[in-house]
Amino acid sequence: MDPVLADTTVAPMIMMIIRPDAATVPELPELAHNPWELATWGIIGLVAVIAFWIWTEHRSTRSQIDKVGADVKAVKRQVNNDHPEEENLRDQLDRMEAAQKAERASREAAQKRTDEKLDELNRRQAEMRERQIDHGQDISGIRDDVGSLRGEDRQIKQEHTDLVRRLNAFIRREHPGADPL
Repeated sequence: MDPVLADTTVAPMIMMIIRPDAATVPELPELAHNPWELATWGIIGLVAVIAFWIWTEHRSTRSQIDKVGADVKAVKRQVNNDHPEEENLRDQLDRMEAAQKAERASREAAQKRTDEKLDELNRRQAEMRERQIDHGQDISGIRDDVGSLRGEDRQIKQEHTDLVRRLNAFIRREHPGADPL
């Protein structure tokens, strides 16, 4: 016998092709003599294809799930504190967040106080500006008054000088040997 035919796995298939009536070949059902049998075989084939597709997808999904699981383990290792005397990372983060919120509230309160102080300084500066304007107007008025007084003083001095000159002239004319003023 041929060595290929001697193989126990190949021989029954080859024998089935060569001699379908051989006793060693298992009986297979005849393929679809009517539409119902054909539909049944089609459904069986479809179920087999779907089962194979689901099996391959499951293998692919399983490998993805394994990768995600490994990533989760790595993240968990990084997040977990392995110092037994310290609190865990979540508690540390919560504590730090609370401290940041308190600091932010403190900064906002300080900013509010600063804004209030600046508003007060601006108000006072506006008052001082108004006072300076008023003082400037007052000084300008005083300057005008002093100028008027100087003018009047010049006039009075002039009148006094004229009076002294006339009196001296009168004394010289009326009393020629007398001392003038």
